[in-house]
Amino acid sequence: MIARWPGKIKANSIERQPGHIIDFMATFIDMAGAEYPKTYRGRDIIPLEGKSLLPVFFGERRAPHENLIWHWAGNRAIRADNFKAVWEKREKTWKLYDLACDQTETKDLAAAHPELTQKLAARWYTWADMTEVKYSDD
Repeated sequence: MIARWPGKIKANSIERQPGHIIDFMATFIDMAGAEYPKTYRGRDIIPLEGKSLLPVFFGERRAPHENLIWHWAGNRAIRADNFKAVWEKREKTWKLYDLACDQTETKDLAAAHPELTQKLAARWYTWADMTEVKYSDD
């Protein structure tokens, strides 16, 4: 992501804290001094998942996400700490990568760490149910 905010964000700086598209809403709410609602038109809505990027923009540390989870075009992934579990729809299986030593995701560790792989997959399914993601394992 590239961000420009003269007088607020240090020019030509690079920050390596992970962020995600879900952080945009939280950041905009923080910038506006608003609060994310718990209901809309009398109906409970999904809790805010993102975390404000303002501390990152200002060169501060922020608590990392417990998980970063996504679904796109039938593919899915979850990142927790340095591990990332990935499901590719064409292969129909979960793979596991350690991003601390394999940023290009070339060494699948799922067979070596089946419990972690299944734990992350279970978190993905819980998130998918909460957010009403339509998916198929077929």
